[in-house]
Formats: sequence, C-alpha cells, structure tokens
Amino acid sequence: MPLTGDQYQSVMRVINARELAAERAAEDRRRETFARLPELKKLKDEVTAAGVTATKKYMAGDKGAREAFDKIRKTAAEMETALLAKEGLPADYLEPQYTCPDCHDTGIFDDGTPCHCFTQLAYDIIYSQDRLRYWLSRNSFGSFDLSLYSDAETDPVTGETCRTLAERALGTAAAFVYDMTGRPVHGSPAVMAAVTASGKCPAVDAGSGSLAAAPAGPALAEARASVPNLVIYGSTGTGKTFLTHCITGEVMDAGKTCIYLTAAEFVDVAEQAEFKHQPEDFRNCFTCDLLVIDDLGTELVNSFTSGVVYRVVNERLLNRKSTVISTNLMLDQLQTTYSDRTFSRLGGNYKFIRLVGADHRVE
Repeated sequence: MPLTGDQYQSVMRVINARELAAERAAEDRRRETFARLPELKKLKDEVTAAGVTATKKYMAGDKGAREAFDKIRKTAAEMETALLAKEGLPADYLEPQYTCPDCHDTGIFDDGTPCHCFTQLAYDIIYSQDRLRYWLSRNSFGSFDLSLYSDAETDPVTGETCRTLAERALGTAAAFVYDMTGRPVHGSPAVMAAVTASGKCPAVDAGSGSLAAAPAGPALAEARASVPNLVIYGSTGTGKTFLTHCITGEVMDAGKTCIYLTAAEFVDVAEQAEFKHQPEDFRNCFTCDLLVIDDLGTELVNSFTSGVVYRVVNERLLNRKSTVISTNLMLDQLQTTYSDRTFSRLGGNYKFIRLVGADHRVE
C-alpha cells in the first residue's frame, strides 16, 4: 500500500524499536544466565571457536568440515537445552523474543514483501487506531462480564433472557475467531462455559479457562474453509462494541490485519476517495483481513452512504474477506435504511448476534 515518507518512517521507527528492544532484552538474559551458568558460556564460546575453525577448513578445501561442525552444533544445542532446563528455563530463553515471530521484527520477508505486522502498523497510522489499541487492552473475552446480563429480563422479540442471548453471542463470536484464525479464545469459566455450550468450538480444557487446542473435527474444518462475517445488533449500551473489541483483539493477535472504523469514519474515508481523489485508504477497506464497522446507522445516511455500504459488503464477500458490523438498528430498519440488496447480502452471508438489556454504560 502506498505510504507517504512520514508514514513509512513512523512505521519503521516502531519496527526498529521492537527489534532493538528484543535484542537488548536477550543480551541482558544472556549476561545474567552466563554469570549464573559459566559452563553454558564456555559451551557457547567453544561452538563459536569450532565454527571459525570449520570455516577456515572449508575454505581450504575440506568439504567435510561443514558436516562435522553441524554435528558439533547439534550436540551443543542439546547440551544447552539440558542446562537451561535444569534451571527451569525454556530452550529459547537466550534468543530474542520478537514481537512478530514471522519476520523477527524486520517488517519484511526475505522476498521483500511486507509482513502483516508492517501492514497493521500502517493501518494504525492511516486510520488513527491508537485509541483502538487502548480499548483492546481493556476489552477482551477475558474481561467480558456475563453478570451484567439479567436472567430475569427477557427480549421482547424472542422471549429469551438477556443472559441467554449474551451466552449465545459469546459462542458465536468465539466461533468467528476460531473460524478465521484457527485459534481458541480465553476467558473466565463462565465465558468458556457459554462458548463450549454453543457447540461451535473445541471443548474447554478443564481448569485452564481456555479452549483445548484439539484438532478440529469435520464440521469445524468445513466452517474454517468458509469466510465468517457477523452483524452484532441490539439496543444501546448492551456490549456490542465491547464484543467487536474482543473479536478484533484476538484476530490481530493471530497476525491478521484489521481496519476498525466507526460508521462515520468509514463514510469519511469513502468520501475522501470519491470527492478528493484519495482512493488508497478506501481501497484498503476491501483487502484487509478483517474490517470492523462500528455503530452502523449513526452516520448521515443518504444515497451515497447507502451505496458505499453495499459496495464494501459486496466486494469483501467477493474477495473472501471477513467483516464485522455492529448497529443499534433492528433488522427491519437495516433493510429499510440500506436497501434490499444490501440486506440480502447480509442475510445470506452473515451470522447475526443479538444483544439486549439495560444500558451498561449508564452509571
């Protein structure tokens, strides 16, 4: 994606800072560990010396030098792992723990293509997603509070309790994450019980507060082959935005790229593309792994906004990209506001999550 010089430099500053921090932390761990385990430092020095000797021999024509050194290195690695294990440390304790394990905090792959971490940082800058990072640190499946949903109050539309709807919503949201990423979610025992009861995810690993990372069955494999999409709807203050944060955080943690926009922000991006000839920011909305449009219906709705909503819904379906939409509108209002063809795309390709109850944001 095209970036201005300043945007590119901003992304690279973050990436370089991550790489430097990981390497400095690793160096600190090595220094402390070598002081405590001098035999490990000696082992490392011997491998380094053996590598230098093997290189000289290879350059002098000894073609077996490399194979001999590989055996030395393998034996030394096994000894290092054993020494670290005796101290209760993992085998990779002395290595840098990069923020992005895929590119090792370089931002690019060996073939020169940008890593997903680079793309996500670019999205964060382009769409001013700093505030999103703040909310993702606070709102997660781990902090979802089911006690806010009453067992006594019922939904006038379905007759189900608020708690029942919230539990079903959690199951559907967790299944969305699993379908998109192949990774389980983590939460309180109450949350995980609701997720498991949905029958849409692997079983809960008892006592761990997380889903067991068991192989997916045929039904789950089939679900993951499809492209998940969600509409989260219901009255104001019932946790719709909170649930979009839960989903977004899990998806981004799995290395997927995400653009998160309020409906007004989404329309503004579309207007910039249409009327100010700045199409790139809008084009990203069709290609990112996950697009979240929060509070659909709060924007000024007219023929233009209705048209761009249809376009993004339709094109992301064609591109097989996942979308999450939250709205205060009821289903009939969605259809009236955004046309039959938009509602048809939603109805045929999205799962619907309904949340009701008291406004949790009112003190």
